[in-house]
Amino acid sequence: MLTYHLKKDDGSILYEELFDHIRQDILSGTLKKDQKLPSKRALSKHLKISITTVENAYHKLMDDQYIRSEPGRGFFVDFDGSSSNVSDGSRFQGWNAAVPSRLKAVFSDVNMPPLPQEEETDPSDTFSMDFKGNKCSMTLFPAKTWMKLMRMLISGNDAELFESIPYNGHYSLRKAIADYLKGYRGMNVDPSMIIIGAGTEFLYRRLMEILGPGTMVAFEDPGYKQLAQICVNSGGLYSYIPIDNQGISSQILANSNTDVVHVSPANHFPTGTIMSESRRKEVLQWAYETPYRYIIEDDYDCEFSSESAHLSTLYSMDRQDRVIYINTFSKSLVSSIRISYMILPRSLMALYRSTLGFYACSASGFEQQTLARFISDGYFERHLDRLINYYEKKKNSFISAVEASPFSGICNILKGNAGTHLLIQVHTSMNDDEIKKRASDLSIKVSLLSDYCNRPRPAYLRTLVINYAGMENSDIKQAVSLLEQMFEKDLSSLS
Repeated sequence: MLTYHLKKDDGSILYEELFDHIRQDILSGTLKKDQKLPSKRALSKHLKISITTVENAYHKLMDDQYIRSEPGRGFFVDFDGSSSNVSDGSRFQGWNAAVPSRLKAVFSDVNMPPLPQEEETDPSDTFSMDFKGNKCSMTLFPAKTWMKLMRMLISGNDAELFESIPYNGHYSLRKAIADYLKGYRGMNVDPSMIIIGAGTEFLYRRLMEILGPGTMVAFEDPGYKQLAQICVNSGGLYSYIPIDNQGISSQILANSNTDVVHVSPANHFPTGTIMSESRRKEVLQWAYETPYRYIIEDDYDCEFSSESAHLSTLYSMDRQDRVIYINTFSKSLVSSIRISYMILPRSLMALYRSTLGFYACSASGFEQQTLARFISDGYFERHLDRLINYYEKKKNSFISAVEASPFSGICNILKGNAGTHLLIQVHTSMNDDEIKKRASDLSIKVSLLSDYCNRPRPAYLRTLVINYAGMENSDIKQAVSLLEQMFEKDLSSLS
């Protein structure tokens, strides 16, 4: 039985004391991974404290992923302290000292889950089918129009074309983006609040620099795991918060030690979940509760989410300058045009200007001015309309091909708001590792929903993430045939 001396009479919060004691025992290895903990009733009786106190401590330990609950069995240690080389929160010392005074939080009791292991691939590898690559279709990219605008810029011999670019990007592009967002997303944006960069990852690194070391960033689970790597490389901390059918869990967010939360409310990747209006209000309210909380609204792929068009962005709903808006042109144009942008709240923009304003803009000035013309002359909007219709038809063609095949007998197509990919749940005897091994044997590149999870839920298992953006119509028949080969054993059991 766990025995601790709790300071019951000095005004301390008992459940936090109990949490600290158990956490220290887990970190030191005194409590081993998978060891069963006392029941809430037994521990409350032993320590002469209320069941509610034990319940609150256990919930906090579960939220920080030190313990887990197994229905019908009890609570178990879920962290291996013996291999962590720490006996307390010392692994975050040094970071704590560097936490900016504007971000009022204590990180010493944070347990950060391990970073995902990214699979290594040989660039020379070839695949019979790539269901994973997030490629854009080149079929509709208006290359001739793009080249025409570039020639016009060069032939104009405008001295501005050869001048250095401001740290936040060319004004013509920032103005074009602001006008586009006003018409397309209903956002009132001051061009001076926009920062242009060469890719979203670059902008995240810059953002982490101004937020400062030790900042705790929460990411959606499942979600895009590379952002956690950028966070750690910048000296930050991170955690994962699960989503439900309305978006990120606002209740778990409220009980976390988070300073900044990253969300994709218009079209969550990879589930396609759209954050409800009520959940958006709850997330904004979370940010308003303390002076130094921020929300990163990642609007990636929003153009391909017609179902969320009627919902306001968090940026538009924000009344206290707490939303950082990020988007990119790499999906709506082509991935080689690495131009992304973020819109900062005025407080962070002043900080960016004073601390990072000496950096040169990382995106090509020539491409910035070409893109500015492409947007302001109406080409971008017309291109989007064609692209949206093209992807919708391709999705329907792929779904029809699956439904007409034997493969439909062992799968469910999750027809959600999933942008340019589909989720297909397969009724198979194979587990996720075996599915990937089978795909590899057939030279098929594929990802599974569990690949994007910190902790896969049973409902997320055996679910393929099929990206059809770079798939030509002529590839669809072969793609479905390869899926049949992947699961031929399961199909044979139907006959």
